[in-house]
Amino acid sequence: MVGDILRQERERQKLTIKDIEQGTSIRALYIEAIENGEYNKLPGNVYTKGFIKNYGNFLKLDGESLSHQFSNEVAPPPPVAEITSESSKKSTETPPNNMPTDEASIVSETIPEVTPQRHSEPEIKLRSADRSEGSNSGLLVAAIILIVAIAGGLWYYFTNIEGKELAQNPPTQSQQTPDSSSSSSATSASASTPAATVEGLNLQAKFNDRCWARVIVDGRVAYEGTAEAGQTLSWQATDRIMVTAGNAGAVEFIENGSNLGIAGAVGDVVEKTFVRR
Repeated sequence: MVGDILRQERERQKLTIKDIEQGTSIRALYIEAIENGEYNKLPGNVYTKGFIKNYGNFLKLDGESLSHQFSNEVAPPPPVAEITSESSKKSTETPPNNMPTDEASIVSETIPEVTPQRHSEPEIKLRSADRSEGSNSGLLVAAIILIVAIAGGLWYYFTNIEGKELAQNPPTQSQQTPDSSSSSSATSASASTPAATVEGLNLQAKFNDRCWARVIVDGRVAYEGTAEAGQTLSWQATDRIMVTAGNAGAVEFIENGSNLGIAGAVGDVVEKTFVRR
């Protein structure tokens, strides 16, 4: 198994799981799951292949070959063709050719003949008429209930909501038109107001494919999970934001409105640190 190869090489180089975590930014929990073959504890096959590739390359192994070996290990088995016996396809209603005539007659006599029950045409018409009358009466009742509900809603609106709005906002006799001096003073006041400045650090992450990510904002974990394609996440920090992405080719970062582009290659695990300037 791939996990056995990686664990043996790590132990041969006298490295600990903590050393691998620091060197590859892969969490120790995921490293242990890979070595033990517990793939159900990992985010998914796409991210697991990226983890195995980076793990193998860190140990100076062929990470690409190990990721392909992992794909072969988790590939589903080929479907087994269903084998049906020829005897099950034969009908048991017809006696075999070698059966004696007396036994064949006994078999035919023991199977009762079922004749379909037929109703007379007037009875069928009467039942269909009863069903149509029942459905028509049900529709009539539903229509009456709908009309009563609409009328009640209109009555409530005009007697309550409009009355409250008129009481709170009574109409005025005339509206004053602002003169040119007031408009010019308002324009000068708005022009003299300084533009708002961006404080702290603002980071956006746009995902074009599924990607596992962990985000630490000012020393605290703000997000850890798998983002879907088309999803955009944002974080606000006072000083520092650290992002670990399990599929660098699926995410691009925007820092304080500046687009930094795609974070890396597809399947690569990257760790980015953004600091307030």
